[in-house]
Amino acid sequence: MSCNKLNWIGYVAAIIGIIGTSSQIVKTIKMKESRDLSLIFLLLGLCTSILWFAHGVANKVKPAIVSGILDILLAFTLVYLKFKYNGKK
Repeated sequence: MSCNKLNWIGYVAAIIGIIGTSSQIVKTIKMKESRDLSLIFLLLGLCTSILWFAHGVANKVKPAIVSGILDILLAFTLVYLKFKYNGKK
């Protein structure tokens, strides 16, 4: 199979990851509490997103570029919420 025909796998993976991260953002905003979020986990996730984005740009892999941009935005949002709501209930 050609690379273009397999791009849908990348898009499906991106959608699943975005749904997972978005649900955590919604829960954190609703509960106004982020004590249970590990800062190290969030920062590692942010680094991972940046690296996947860089990989996508370097190799011209559109699904990695698109998901990388969205993942970076979502990861920054979670880090922000971690500091905003840390210890609050």
